Amino acid sequence: DFRLSGSDDACKPEEKRCFLQGVEKPPPTGKFIAFAYFYDTVVGKAGLTSTASLSEIYERGILACSAMNDPCPCGDLAYVYVLLKYGLKLESAEIDLHFQQHVDGQMIGWAVGALLDYLQR
Repeated sequence: DFRLSGSDDACKPEEKRCFLQGVEKPPPTGKFIAFAYFYDTVVGKAGLTSTASLSEIYERGILACSAMNDPCPCGDLAYVYVLLKYGLKLESAEIDLHFQQHVDGQMIGWAVGALLDYLQR
């Protein structure tokens, strides 16, 4: 089991409300769009669909790490899987996970995500 240091002390792990760096957050539900690096890794490098599940990412990661022809896909898939499952807690069946490069015909990237977060404050 993967744990981030300090996260169990700072919030309520029994409620699965721990986030990165011990910050408490509500349980995730609904549609979650992963873009930029996540899309490039899951759809581009791994060849999975835009609605790949965490278990599909895990299985593809196992294959990539077993082959070790190129260590990048192994490390990239491991990073994506661990961050989504243990960092963001997106393992629930209530999460509709999508990997996208475009929304309404417009390309999205981390800068757009940062801007949206800033505008919501």
